[in-house]
Order: sequence, then structure tokens, then C-alpha cells
Amino acid sequence: MLKLINIILLVITLLPINLNSQSINSDSLNVEKYKRHISSLDYISRQTDSNPFFLNLANEYCDSILNIDTDNVYAINFKNKINLTLATCDQNMNHKVELFPFFNGFPSYMGFADDPIEYAYDDAINKLFESKYIKLHNGPIKDANITSIIVRDNCDDEMFEIVNQIIIKNTNHYVLPPHEIEQLIGTEKTINLINGAVTNDIVVELSNKLELDRLGIFRVNDLDVINNKIWLVNSEFYTFYKNQGFSEPIFTRGYNFDKRNISAIQILIMFLQSVLFIAFISFLNQNLKRSISSSNNKFKDLLLLYYKKVKFILKCFPIPVIFSFIMIYSLSYLMPNPEDHYLEFSAKLWVLFLTIGMSFVPTIINLYFINRLDLDGFHTIKGYRYFANTSLYATYFPLFVFYLIQYETSFNLAHLFLIVITLIVGDLLAKSYFQYSAITKNSSLKVQSFIGLIFGIISLLIFNILILSNLSIENLLWSILFISPISIIHYFIGLLLNKKYELDIKSSSEQHLLSEIPFIKSVIDPEMSIYEKVNSSMSNKELNVMILSGPSGIGKTRSLIEVKSKFESKDWEWFYGDCDELQGETAISFEPFLEAFKRLLKIDEFTNRGEQMESTMGSAVNMGAAIVDVDTSAFVKDYKRDGSQKMTEVCIEIIDELEKRNKKTIFVMEDLHWIDPESYSFLKLFVQMINRNAFLRGNMCIILSIRNDSKLSYRGPSIDQLKNDISSLQESSSFTFRIETLLGVESFNLFDFVKSLSTQDNKFKIQNNSMVNINDVFNQAIDEYVVEYITPLYITKVLEKWIDDKILIYTPEGYKLTTTISSQELPNETGVDSYYHNIIDKYDDKWKRLLESAAIIGNKFNADILASVWNYELLDVLSFLENAVEDKLLIDVSNEDNIYKFGEKDKVGSGKRIVSSIKSYFYSYEMDDSEKQITIEYNKRYISLQSHIFENSAEYSTEELLNILRRLCSLLMNEDYKKKAEYLIFEIVVRLVYSREVDKLSSIISFLKKYSVLDEVLKVLEYIRYFSDEDSNQDLQKEYESELEKFIYEKDSILNHLRMFSLLPLETKPFDNFAIKKSDLVLLDTIINNYSNGLVKTYLGVLYSKKKFIESEGDKAVESKLSYLKNLTIQISNHPDNVLYKLLIEFEIFKTNYYLLRSSEKDVDQSLLDEKSKELLVNFKNHSQLSHLMTDIYYYRFRVLIVALRDYEKSIVEFREQLVLVENKSKNLSWAKSVVDFLNHWSAENYYKQYPEEALEIINLCQKIIYKYIDPNSFTRINDTFTVAKIQYFNSIKDFNSALKIALNMNSIIENSIGKENVYFESSCTDIEDIYEELENGELAIEWSLKAIVSKESRYKKDKQPNLKKQLGTAYNNISHVYRNLMNDSENCLKYAKLGLEFKEADSSNSYGISLYMLGRAYDFNKQYKEAVENYTSANKFFPSKTNKDIYQKAVLNINLGISLSFIDKDKSKKLLIENLSIFKKKDISEYISTAIKNRIKEAEAILKTLSK
Repeated sequence: MLKLINIILLVITLLPINLNSQSINSDSLNVEKYKRHISSLDYISRQTDSNPFFLNLANEYCDSILNIDTDNVYAINFKNKINLTLATCDQNMNHKVELFPFFNGFPSYMGFADDPIEYAYDDAINKLFESKYIKLHNGPIKDANITSIIVRDNCDDEMFEIVNQIIIKNTNHYVLPPHEIEQLIGTEKTINLINGAVTNDIVVELSNKLELDRLGIFRVNDLDVINNKIWLVNSEFYTFYKNQGFSEPIFTRGYNFDKRNISAIQILIMFLQSVLFIAFISFLNQNLKRSISSSNNKFKDLLLLYYKKVKFILKCFPIPVIFSFIMIYSLSYLMPNPEDHYLEFSAKLWVLFLTIGMSFVPTIINLYFINRLDLDGFHTIKGYRYFANTSLYATYFPLFVFYLIQYETSFNLAHLFLIVITLIVGDLLAKSYFQYSAITKNSSLKVQSFIGLIFGIISLLIFNILILSNLSIENLLWSILFISPISIIHYFIGLLLNKKYELDIKSSSEQHLLSEIPFIKSVIDPEMSIYEKVNSSMSNKELNVMILSGPSGIGKTRSLIEVKSKFESKDWEWFYGDCDELQGETAISFEPFLEAFKRLLKIDEFTNRGEQMESTMGSAVNMGAAIVDVDTSAFVKDYKRDGSQKMTEVCIEIIDELEKRNKKTIFVMEDLHWIDPESYSFLKLFVQMINRNAFLRGNMCIILSIRNDSKLSYRGPSIDQLKNDISSLQESSSFTFRIETLLGVESFNLFDFVKSLSTQDNKFKIQNNSMVNINDVFNQAIDEYVVEYITPLYITKVLEKWIDDKILIYTPEGYKLTTTISSQELPNETGVDSYYHNIIDKYDDKWKRLLESAAIIGNKFNADILASVWNYELLDVLSFLENAVEDKLLIDVSNEDNIYKFGEKDKVGSGKRIVSSIKSYFYSYEMDDSEKQITIEYNKRYISLQSHIFENSAEYSTEELLNILRRLCSLLMNEDYKKKAEYLIFEIVVRLVYSREVDKLSSIISFLKKYSVLDEVLKVLEYIRYFSDEDSNQDLQKEYESELEKFIYEKDSILNHLRMFSLLPLETKPFDNFAIKKSDLVLLDTIINNYSNGLVKTYLGVLYSKKKFIESEGDKAVESKLSYLKNLTIQISNHPDNVLYKLLIEFEIFKTNYYLLRSSEKDVDQSLLDEKSKELLVNFKNHSQLSHLMTDIYYYRFRVLIVALRDYEKSIVEFREQLVLVENKSKNLSWAKSVVDFLNHWSAENYYKQYPEEALEIINLCQKIIYKYIDPNSFTRINDTFTVAKIQYFNSIKDFNSALKIALNMNSIIENSIGKENVYFESSCTDIEDIYEELENGELAIEWSLKAIVSKESRYKKDKQPNLKKQLGTAYNNISHVYRNLMNDSENCLKYAKLGLEFKEADSSNSYGISLYMLGRAYDFNKQYKEAVENYTSANKFFPSKTNKDIYQKAVLNINLGISLSFIDKDKSKKLLIENLSIFKKKDISEYISTAIKNRIKEAEAILKTLSK
């Protein structure tokens, strides 16, 4: 026992010694390993230009050694050496730019797929192969012819085998394989040799056996493995000579950094994480507040909104990532050397170009492509901001990829900081582009946008310098601190520039000839005559339209200019536009309105930013492609954007902005005698729509100025026509407006004008005697009516002429007469423009006539065409025109070749005066035959230059075709030009009908009315225009056709083509002269096949297919129609916009299938409709050119869900996703129509119950939008369907009094607008009947039901339509129901129930089943239970059981059957009642139970209780 204790004590004593010894051995081993790592990293760093990553890692191993042995000399010396290297290289590029090696491609020493040791040996051996070994061969080692062996020091079997294969494959050496060596020297020696024991004896023995004088030896060795990530290996070669022994070896090393753990999944996760982060920022900014306040299912809706943001970011993200990589490596040829100083010019240049190339260029390219997607809300400041945020962030994504590869961490916090930085810079750039893209003369916006662009580049440059040096939180914070003040500075610069611009606007004034003449107050007092009259006549209820008339020069414009300041001082808004006399081919649509409201809308044209962006970005992309010699045709296709803006949309935009101002407003439109038809149509529409706005109706005055010259005719209306046209607008409006005369000729006092002019302004002072003489002459002329109108303009022109003719000469005391004058000697109106006449006098006659012809053509003209018309040399013409520019008659339009316009530079309105003077020089106020010929010749030449438009009309906008048509209309007497005009008319009309631009079509008809040769064409066009309007009265079709059928329709005439086109969408009788016949269908087929324009061809083809193949004629007709449409798809496949055309055809195919399959019970048919309608909805939403058809798409999508699938819940979900929870920007009239359409479906009842507050909000918004476009008290289809939706809503919340008030009002509107015999009146009566039924007022319910029936019966007698017969059957059922439930009238109940069944066809429809059920109820009510049971039983098979509502209705049928059976077969009754009464207790069924059915259920329960006893 004692011995055992001693042993234990000995072990305990020795244990610390042993443990300490083990620890010392372990530290010693670690120190040696760390030394090896330091040496390896030192070698690698020298091979990689003193790469700081490897130096710092070596430094860490020095620190590790010093932690073990603080006095270790090796570690201390090496650490000093590393620090010296770091200090020496501190200013080098690869030390200043953290990830420098990655900008020239991924470093070659990194391995991503294979084993790193294999990459390392590849590197070492390949370098060895290329080394020269002079003792052996004057060339690379690999090319030497020698027998060699391969040995190893430290290399595993697998790698050694790979080394053998590499050397054997890539050298000319004969490498001895181990088995041959083994045969020569034995196994043991072979093993020793291959494992590195290369002794003289073994090699001599081997050489002797091989009979060789020399032998090559390859040796490989694993030198080091650092952290199992960095591998360093050695390869060497030397020779053995029998007579010399071993030679000096040559060796190479290879290394590799293992990056196999970096996967594409990690990068994808980082990509998605970035997208989600940015989407979240965008989501918080744009949607959160609205979503929370407007939704019941907040969480779901928030997720849906967030999902939409993610989709937007995903679309914006990939392109900048890709192009950022491309630009980084494209700029690698500019990279400085790693050892270059960071302040050298090459280094600075590279950083600058990298900033622009990596960040800016990809963003611009992305802008070009994203613009083509027509994303909702993109062309807004918020849309641009989050686009820029996403794009800029994405351009820095490559840096995070580099960082991930280098450090094997994704650095998530840096992502968040980068989002903030790119949001700041993106906001700066977005604002700048938004300001730059606005078409405006506000130069401060352009300056601000330019400054913003410079600041943006500076911000990116600062950020790039910081982030390139070190991707760290510190540098990201510094970036925010530097960039935020730049953004703030830009904001305040913008405020200052805008303030300066506003001051400039207020202080600037337009200079006109004679504008220095003061306003002569004795002529008129603008404050009393205009301001006080307007102010006192304003009404809170009526729009005020005032007409200011008088001859040219009377002072209309000057009076308005004088009174403007008075209105503005009283806080009125003032908007002014005038109609130009001269309108060339470059005239802008709606120019007077543009002039008036461009500052309000902050534009200079009615256009969209998408069109500008397409042009600008497209040019930039193509230019960039040309520089780098890349063909863009493969990925950049021609792109068409629908640039047209409907007249109503322009009006709404103006009205919305005016209403926001919340001020009294004056809108002045001058010179209506020169208004073009398009602008005149716009004016009438504008007055109507202003009159519908309650605020503007009481706070706006419209002043229209017009000449009342009796001898001259103008382009616009006469004063009488203007008054009649404006008055007629009230006929279709429930709101009246005042039309008053503001000023007339009698309002202006011209007596003593010269006296007032002389005394009021010293500049025009006339000596007293001369002044009295001149004053008397003009007063006498006024009395004697020597000139038709003596006006201030006429008087000043005469004075100016007398001064030029020296009749009036200047003296210090004032002007004086040099001769006597009389009123009879006054010049006529054409002889007073002496200033310009004197200039014209200088020219040769031929140039005078050329100048005259230019004035006849228009304000702007083409010198090429003018030279061609006169057969002059172009250079001579240009030389003369330059003289005219110097004489201030013309302006050279510098941005257009050989284009000139009349006017003096920087003098607005001078062009009108110059043209008027040129015409007066030639006495040409009214165009004579020679002038007409000049215009005709000019137009002929012009048309000849536009031949490409006729050949490829599809490539040109409707506006461009209209410009050509206007020129052609002066040439209609020529048959060739007439045919060209007719071709354009047909194409324009088809386009406008397709795009539903009825207002635009009306304006074109107005323009064409002045050409009598088109009278018959115009009649058909008016027919097309009327029936293209969804609110046209179809009952007037025969009235229109009775006149049109008198015309002669030649086969290939435009009249015949338009007739056929007009009838394609309408129902006509085959025997009518005007109707489409079989021969017409053959001709139409030929026209469609020969038409080149894809849109016209497709639209005509779709309409033709409906007329040719009538679906009601059976399956064969449907199959023929589908075959025709598929063939049409093939025909248009080569057109540039074939995707759009195919969608139109697909939509027609879908509609055909819908009517074929909607009643199908087969799941496969319903699935087909579901998937196809969903697909079409997505595709149509992705093409803005199809936006006018979105109401149709939604119509069919919801009908598929509700009618075919009977899935009410899904329809509600989609309704909310697609139409309720969307950006407010997209909520326009089209949106409102789609919403109203849904609210007229069966699903609306469930929607109202689930989302009552949201429903009311949506209804109110629809009302606000709809009543902007239509008069609330006029009958239109949208007003009718919207009213029905409102009635249903109030019924659903049991507010029957509100529903009744709305229904009665609409009924009155319908009766007053279109009478009583129509479906709208009948539906309205039925709505009122239903409400009275809910109010349990049977007498009134019967009264209104009978009104509907009387109308239907009257219409049915005139036209035995099957659909009308079915409607009568339903009406009879309804009144039977009222007689039963409210009047207790069994006789009438049964009478009308029998009629209800009699008027229904015995088909498989639910409608026939309901009539059977209603007759069963009537028999039941009359206690004829056997007959009741028979009808109930027959009805049962017509009631489906798919949806909850179906189940409810069938259960109602069955309990009624059970009640009747209780009098015939008690057992069957009991069983049926037990089965069906339980159904009503289910929660999702009970919500459908009405009061009447509740009573019936109680009756059934009582019967069941009795039967159960």
C-alpha cells in the first residue's frame, strides 16, 4: 500500500513537467510553422507587386510568433521589413485602392473550381516549362529532347500523378514511368528515387541500364499551406551527366488562393438582399401611409404593395450590374501600374473614367431600356429617384462581389449605407433629369439640372475615391457627410434660381413694333370696361363666357394687356393664348391652349417624357455603340410609343391644375377668327368640361376675342357662328353659362385720338396747329366713314408713313405738317405699312415675287421647295434670303436645313406684322388665282418629298399624316392627289376609331368640311364618328342610313371603303342598300390582304371576322372565324409591331372562345378561359399602346371569374389587386369604367359586404373622375352604369332612401334624354321597383314594374328579338314576385308567372329554371300544390351547386318544394326539409338570406316540426 502511494506521488510530481514540456514542443512547432507562412507570404507579396493583403497577413503571423516568444529575432526583423515595405508602397495605386487587382479581371492566383494545389502546380510547372536551361538546350525546357524522370519531396500520390500527366503531355521529354524504372533498378530503389532520394549511385545505375550519357530530373515539392487556403509549391529541373554529375537546378514556384467556397448562390443571395433593401426604402416612402389608411386586410395589402416595388426594382437592377462589369473591364486598358503613385495623371484619369464608366454610363443605358417598358409611375420624380437609386446601387454591386471574393464575407451593413448614399446621389440626378426633360423656357431649370449633373458626378467621384480606397463603414460615413451638403447646396441653388426666374418673368415684357406708343386712356378705360364688368357678372353657379369683338387694330389686345395687372392685383390668375394667322406644316396641336397653360403645366409642348427619353437615350446608346464598334440591332429594336394625348385628357390636366390653385381665373383666347378646326373643337370641349367643374364654374371667366370685319373671311368662325356654337353647348349640359358681350366696336372712342396721343407722350408730340389739323382729319374720317374702321393701329401706321414721306417732320417743338391734308387723302388699309414697304422696294422684282409666295405659303417655309417652284438656283435663293435675314424680315431656323420663317429675332409677334405688310404691298389680303397656284405648286413639291410616308405610313404618327393631309387638301382637284388624300383619310379614320379618339375625329371632320369635293365622304365620316361614340343612340341608326343609302358607292372608292368600315361593328339588315353584302365581304377580304399597315390590317381583319363568321350560326362558323384569325396572325408576323397586332388578334380569339365556352361545365374549358384571360391581362398591361382597350380586358377577365367560373371571392381579390390597390396616378377614366363595370357584376354584393368603407371610397373617387368628363345630369352609358353601382351599394347597406333618390333622378334623366322605350329606361324602372320592394311598398313597386313591362312590350311588338323576349319573361317573373309577396294578389301572381315561362326558351339556361321556379311559387301561393311540385321538380336541374350563392338558391328551391310536398307526400317533404334547412345555418350561406326567405324558412321549420311529431 505504501509503495502504491509513493508511485502516485511521483506521478503527480512529474505531471506538470510533462505538460510543460508538451506545451513548449507545441509552441516550438507553431513558431516554425508561422515562420514558414511568413516566408511564403513574403514571396507571394513580392510576386503580386507588394500586395498589401499578403503583407498584412504576414504581419499577423509575426504578431502570432511574438505572442509566443516576445524576443524572437526572426519575427522582429521580419515585422520591421514588412512595415518598411508598407510604408514605402503606401502611395502606390494597389495600396490606395483596396481591391485594385480585381479591376483588371479576377486575379489569376485565385481558384474557384479545382483544387488549389492543382492550380498552384499548374502555375509553377508552366513557368518551369517556359524557362531556358542553356546547359541542356537553347530554348524552353519543354522543347528539349531528353529522357527524364519525375521525383517528389512532399507531394501526395494524387497530385503527383497529375504532375506526371502535365509533364508528359506538355513537353518533348521522354518521361520514364515508374514501372520501367522498377524493371531496371528494382522496387526499393525506385520507391526511394521517386520519393526524392536522388543519389549519384542510383542515377548512375539507371543511366547505365538505359545506356544514356545524361538524364533529366523534374522535382516537385509542396512548400506550404496557409490556413488551408493559400498553397505554395515548388518545381525544379536539373540534369545528370555521367562525366559531370548533377548540374545546378532551375526552379519555379506557384501559388494559389482557394476560393471554392465562393458560390453563385452567395452572389444571388446578395443580389436579392440588395433588391429587397431598396424596395423597402421605396415602399416606405410611397405606399405605407395610404395603404394603412385605405385597407381592411392591411397585412396582405402591404405585402402586395411591397411585392410591386420589388418587381420594379428587379426590372431596374440587372442591366446596370452587367454594364458596370463591362465598363470596369473595358477601362482596364487605362489602369495605371500597381506601383504607380496615386497622384500621377494616369491614376487620376483612371479614377475619373471609372466613376463615369462604372456608375454613370450603365445608369444611362438602363434609363434607355427601362423607358421602353412603360412602367406605371416611372416618369415621375419619385419614379426617377428610385430608378436612379437602384441603378447607381447596382453599378457598385461588382465592388461587393470583389469584396466577397477577397474577404469571403458579404458586409451587409455596408449595403445599407450604400443604399442611403445612392439614394442621395440618385435624388440629385433624378431631379436634374426631371428638370432637364421638361420642355420649358425656364432657363433656370436647365441651369439647375446642369449644376445637378455636375454635382452628381462630383458626388460619385468623391464616393468612388473613398470607397475604392477602403470599403469600410468609416469611409461610407465620410461619403454621406461629404455628399449630403452637396445635395443640400443644389436644393438651395434651385430655390435661388427659381426665385430669380420668377422675378425675371415679372419684370420682362415682349417688345413689338410700335409698342413704345403709350396706352391712350381716352379710347377706353380697361378697368371699368373690362375688370368691373367681369367682376360684377361673376356668378357662383354659372360659367361666365364673354366675347370681345372689333376690327383689327381697334385695341382689343392692348386693352387686355392693360387690364391684366388689375386682375392680378386682385389675386386673379391670368392665362392668355392667341390663334396664329400663319400655320405651317410645323404648327403645334392646340397651340393657343399651349401658349396659355404651358407655365401652369410646366411644359412647352403637349408631349410625354417617355418620347423624349426614347429619342435622347436612343441616340446616346447608338453613339456609344458606334464608338466601341458594337452592332446594337440584336438587342435594341425600333420602338413605337403612342405619343398622342386625347383632347379630353389635356382638358382634365388643365382643369385639375386650375382647381389646385383655388383662385379666380381669367382665360383669354384671342383672334378666334384664325383658330384652326382642331383647336376650335378643343375650345368647345374645354368650355363644356370647365362648366362641369363646380369650383371653376363659379370662379372662372373665359374671354374670347374675335374680329367682326364684314368684308373678309377667315379660317375660324364668324362672330355670329361663335355665339351660336357656344350657346349650343348648353343644350347637352345641365349647367347653364352666361354668354355676354364684353366689348364691341362701340366701346372704343377714337375721337381726338391724335390729340390724346400728342399730349400724353412727348415722344409723339405734334405742334399745336399741325396736331389740330391732323386730329380734325381723323375725326372727320370717322364721321364720314372714309375708311371702314379707323383704329389706333391705322392712325399710328398713317403717322409713321407721313414721317417716312416727309409729310410730318421732326422739330424740337414737335412734329409739324409740311403740306395740307384732308380726310379724302388718307391711304387705304393696305397702303400704310411704309416701314416694311420701303425695305421690299430695294429688291429686284423676281425676289419680291418670291418673298410674296413665301408669305402666302405660311410663317415657315422650305427654301429648297421654294427654289424648285420658281425654277431658281438654290444658291441664288439662299443668297437673297440671307439678305432678307439682314433686313430683319426673316429668321434662319438654325437647327433645320434651309428652313426660314418670317419675323425679327427676339421680337415676338413680328412675323404677323411682316407677312401682313408683304401682303399689303401686293394688295393681297384675299388670295387670287396666281397665289393659289403658288400654294398649289409649293404643296405639290412638298408632297413629292414625302413619298416615303405613303409607302410606309405605319411608321408615322397620326399627327404626321394629318400634316400631309392638310397639304393634300389644296390639291383635291387633281385626281392623283385626291386618291392620296383619300388613302390618308381612310387610314387616319381607322386609327382614330381603333384608339377611340372620337373628339379628334370630330376635329378632322370640321377641318375637311371646307372642301366640297368631300361632302359625301364627310356624311359617312359623321356616321362613323357618331356610332364610334359609346354613348350614341343606336335607335338613330336607320335615320342616318336613310340619307346615306342614296349615295352611289363605286367599288374601289373611299366612299365605299368608309361605308364598309362604318358598318363592320354594327348590326344591319342584309336587304338594306347601305348594309354590307356578300360582295362587300369579298372586297373587304381583298383590301385587308393588300393592306401594308399592320395596325389597319389587323383592326380591319378583326372587325371583318366578326361580320363574316357569325358565331350564332354554329360551330362551323366559329371554326372558320378562328382559322381566319390564325391566318391573319401569320400575315402580320413580319410587321415591326407584330407583338401588339398579335395581341389584338389573340383577344378576338379569346372573346370567340369565351362566348363558346362560358356555359361549359367542363373544367378544362373553364381552365382555358381562366389562364388565357389572365395572360391577356398581363400582356396588355405591359403595352401602353393598348391602354385604350384595358376596360375591355378587365370586362372579360371579371366575366370569366364571375360568369364562367362563378368564383366570386377570386374576382374580389383580383379586383382589389388590379384596380383598388394601385397607384393614384393610374386612376383615370379608363380605370373608373373598369371599376364601375365590376361593381355591376354579381360579385359586387359580396364586395360591398366585405369592404364597405373601401367601397364607398372607391365609388366617391369614381364619381369625382367620371364627372370631370361627363355632365352628371346628362345620360351617358358610364353615368348609367355608375348610377346602378351606387344604387347597389346603398341597397347593400340598407340605405334604401338614398338608393331611391339616386334611382329616381337617373330615371328622370333617361326619360328626358332618350325617352321611355329603351333598355335603359326599363332597367331604371326595375331598379326603382326593387327598392320599393325592399321598402315593402307594393303599389309603387307594381307601378314601376309595369312601366318597364309596357316599354318592353312596345319594343317587342316592333322588333321580335329573342333577347327582348327573354327580358320580358324576366320582367313578368319580377312582377309576379311582387304580387305574391307584397300585394297578396294570387290571380295576378299566377298570370304573370305563366307569362314569364311562356316568354322563356326551354333551353339549358339558369334563366329558364328561374321561370319554372317562379311558376311553382305562384301555384304554391294559389294552393295548387301538385302543379307547384311539378314546376319545382322541373326547375331543379337548372340550378347549379358550384358557389355558395348557387347552393343557397338551390336550397331555397328545395325548401319551397318541401313545403308543397308536405301537402302531397309527407315523408319526402320531411326528408327534403331536414336536408336543406341545415344548409341555411352555415355561416357562408346565411349572409344571402333575405327577409322574405327568412319568413319562408320559419314556415318550413314549423311544417317540419309538425311532420316530426
